[in-house]
Amino acid sequence: AGYTATGERKNSSLSLAPSGSPSVDLSKDSPTPAPGQPSEYQLLEYGEAACPQGLEIESESECDEAIAVLGIISDGSGTWDRTTMPKGCSLQKGTNERVFNTGKGGQGRHDLAPVCKVTGTPEPTTPEPTSSLSLVPSGCPSVDLSTDP
Repeated sequence: AGYTATGERKNSSLSLAPSGSPSVDLSKDSPTPAPGQPSEYQLLEYGEAACPQGLEIESESECDEAIAVLGIISDGSGTWDRTTMPKGCSLQKGTNERVFNTGKGGQGRHDLAPVCKVTGTPEPTTPEPTSSLSLVPSGCPSVDLSTDP
């Protein structure tokens, strides 16, 4: 027994559905996502230096959530301020310990795999200017607007 999201007590032996109507068993937790279902998080290879820019996990609570969503049972956690390990969220090999580095990071470690978002807002890149652009089909006259009169 427990409580629903609305504060009602769950009871597996109580059916509130009228006779002949289907009833819902509220004592069961929500279904586990099927294997292979898309996730909003990814585990990089051990030794990687960092998540791609814009895909970093920036809080310890989101790090815990990401590891759980990936189906990994963490055996503990640690928070560090180091330049000798990846910045942000990582998983330690062998122990499955959640490691969160609040420091600048920037260096991979053979026993740490960064945990990152799959999608996000990557840092924008400035497009290179093009030297010329022609929207006129070939054989048609065009006007050069790039020079002053």
